Amino acid sequence: VSLDPPEGRAHSVRFREFARRLQERLRRNYLMRPVHADTATLLHELLKKKPPLDLSALVPIAALDQYLTLDLLILANSLSVDRENSVGTVPEALERIGPRAAAVLIDRLSSTDFPTLPAKDPAPRAVRRASLAAAVAAGRFAERYGITRERGYTLGLLHCIGYADLFEIVREMNLPAGPFRGALLETYRPAVGRSRAEIWGLPRDFEAVLSDDGTDPSASAAVVRIARGAVTGCAIGSLPVEHTDELESDELAREVNMLFDYLGLETVAVGRE
Repeated sequence: VSLDPPEGRAHSVRFREFARRLQERLRRNYLMRPVHADTATLLHELLKKKPPLDLSALVPIAALDQYLTLDLLILANSLSVDRENSVGTVPEALERIGPRAAAVLIDRLSSTDFPTLPAKDPAPRAVRRASLAAAVAAGRFAERYGITRERGYTLGLLHCIGYADLFEIVREMNLPAGPFRGALLETYRPAVGRSRAEIWGLPRDFEAVLSDDGTDPSASAAVVRIARGAVTGCAIGSLPVEHTDELESDELAREVNMLFDYLGLETVAVGRE
């Protein structure tokens, strides 16, 4: 694509400003991420029940919200002396932090003075759709790659979490949709994913997924790539060359659509319908 000199200079200025804002964000202490509004409601209802907190009731709630899953992993892994002992699933995180710490966390996340993600905001909705679709597919494919179903689901759920920082800057700068914005997102996403995985203390296989540029040879990155390609109508960013059986993709799309219907998200087309 050819650019005239003024347009080229304008893109250069925007590129440098985007890089400056991103560097600034990555230097900040990273606090817990707000959860989706429907998640906050479920957490608030859970806290109303007679103590002690039923940790098992948190697992299905976290399975529908990548940010609650992330917050639980951040808290659990903050107790690890090194990343080799980090946990990568919600049941493992809850076992490590226990009911009292979990209750404090969800009390804060569901508090009326703690922000939630706007239900109608297109960016969080897009990330949630992509996260859930990849999670369902990765959970199904995980054992083929020597990964447990629970861990595969979580890898898929968190795979595009790095986009949150990038979308915030896109919003701040009011960058219009188009090739330039798309190139910015795909250029910086692997670096953001790698940086965040380290800051959050996530296991190495999660870092491989979050920083994957399509060439990472690990089993975790491979299963998420094939999962993203299985439900293409939800994927954010460039899609892998790996292809899934069409019948299996249709089955996954139907399963994903049941979750989307429940959460009020836009459904995906099913090829055979």
